[in-house]
Amino acid sequence: MSRKPTAERREDILDAAARVLLRDGVAALTIATLAAEVGVTSGALFRHFETRDAILVALAERTAEQLRADLRASTDGSAVERRGAFITRRRGTVARAPAAPLMVLSPDFHLALPPEGREAIAQIVRETFAHVRGLVAEGQRARGLRGAVSPDGAASVVLGAMALRALTRVLPAAPAGDDVAAVLRTLLSPLPEAETESESDPARARAPRGAKPR
Repeated sequence: MSRKPTAERREDILDAAARVLLRDGVAALTIATLAAEVGVTSGALFRHFETRDAILVALAERTAEQLRADLRASTDGSAVERRGAFITRRRGTVARAPAAPLMVLSPDFHLALPPEGREAIAQIVRETFAHVRGLVAEGQRARGLRGAVSPDGAASVVLGAMALRALTRVLPAAPAGDDVAAVLRTLLSPLPEAETESESDPARARAPRGAKPR
């Protein structure tokens, strides 16, 4: 590796760590394998990170910041528009950082992380859940989403579907994600006015077509 500024070289090391993690799993992420991936000696790595744990923590914190940027980028417009911006941005993040879903979802990675790394991942999961839950609740107040659905439950379904779709990029045996994405768009789309009125008025929903609810 040619001589680079310290910050840039640290990023190179973290990029290499993410590649090893994605390709071989966290157990293979040793100082020796990482040095070989980067193309430097182990001693060169230690000039930038004192320990393997320090590399894992930095990787977790960088991943958390990458995912947090998706939340900051979806703060303008209606709840529906911000929902779309969030999903689009998150898909782009996963495309650029395909190891990110494994860092968030892999029990093995979490077990390998020191406490501060686990907390970095746990915090961005909490922030993401709160963000999506807030979008659902706001959409319901604006009568653009189904009011009968729990915001917590809807957020769990949304994030679960997004996680499944993200994993299809890195796990060949995972089911295809295209149908998941289509269903997700349908579930989150604003309801037709007549259906929205039925959900807000159970008597109207039960009344036979053409009859007036009592």
